[in-house]
Amino acid sequence: KKYWNFLRTFQSILQRDWLRVDDNLGQLMESISNLRQRIYWESQQIKEIKERKNHFSMKELRNKSWTLNCSSRQGKVYLLKQDIKLALSHDLRQHELMMSGVRSLISNLNQAQETLGRRLEEMLIHDMHLREEDFDVNPKLPGMIITMEHIYHCLAEELYRKQMLTIQVLESSNNHLFIAPNCIDYYQQSIDNRQQNPRTIAHSCKQKWSRASKHSYIRESQLQYLLQMNGTSE
Repeated sequence: KKYWNFLRTFQSILQRDWLRVDDNLGQLMESISNLRQRIYWESQQIKEIKERKNHFSMKELRNKSWTLNCSSRQGKVYLLKQDIKLALSHDLRQHELMMSGVRSLISNLNQAQETLGRRLEEMLIHDMHLREEDFDVNPKLPGMIITMEHIYHCLAEELYRKQMLTIQVLESSNNHLFIAPNCIDYYQQSIDNRQQNPRTIAHSCKQKWSRASKHSYIRESQLQYLLQMNGTSE
């Protein structure tokens, strides 16, 4: 029975502390990518206002592919420079909150991986002791242990991949959130250098984050196979 207790504990940690946290991180990456696009747009509009006038009409804003849910009985509505500044300030605060959330959750993911490792080690030690004492064990147990070991090692590789993505996102938060690269210099740069743009990095990491991504080391079918294991066949 102790084998199945180890399995249930492993399954619980995997589902609650690893997969759920990973999904939350994916949502944060998407939010950061969207926020970086908005922050850049807002900062560019403020710059443009300084060069032109103090407000844009709603028609002009629509032409710039910016959607605002705003209505007025007076008909024509203007978005003032101060409105854009307030939106930018709000998005910057949200961006910092999302970044803090990523730091916290990637740490939680690392802790979950370590906990899975300890539970797996306890099972392996228990299995070794029983075999040394020539106890009969369920013939399905070796396959279960091999599956757990395989999933654990795949998760370790997946964690490392996502740690690298996280570092890219965290380290790319800089002034280029607000500043457009010089067009001439930009197109003279190598593709690698162009990809250092913080918006490009966030979008790329968002696209690569999912466990369904081609970059992932883990397959959903493998996870579901392990999560559906139980002791009824013991």
